[in-house]
Amino acid sequence: MPEHNKYGDDAIVNPETHHEKSDVSVRALMLFIAIFVVFGFVTHITLWLLFKGLVHVEQRRQAGPVTEMQRPAAMSVPQNPPVLPPVDHKGTEATTPPNPHHHPSPGGRADAYPPSPR
Repeated sequence: MPEHNKYGDDAIVNPETHHEKSDVSVRALMLFIAIFVVFGFVTHITLWLLFKGLVHVEQRRQAGPVTEMQRPAAMSVPQNPPVLPPVDHKGTEATTPPNPHHHPSPGGRADAYPPSPR
């Protein structure tokens, strides 16, 4: 490119700019990485041991009875009737007796219910 002037290395001198006299310390960088990795391993092992210890404490806490009261045998059997009506073997719903307390609303309007006694 003929429009650009060509200068030699000694022709351009700027006293404010210079090359770095030192480089990044590779030893310090590698020491930081090593300490970081060791700290990561120690942290993971500590959290794993803490988790295992807390699991062991919870298992030991739940092993025994909570109270001194005897548990009734029928406690695991529900006492309420089932929500859905029983189904016979033909796949149709069995007839259930009508509920005497159920009053269907005429037209589905809430204000059509008879007033409740207070």
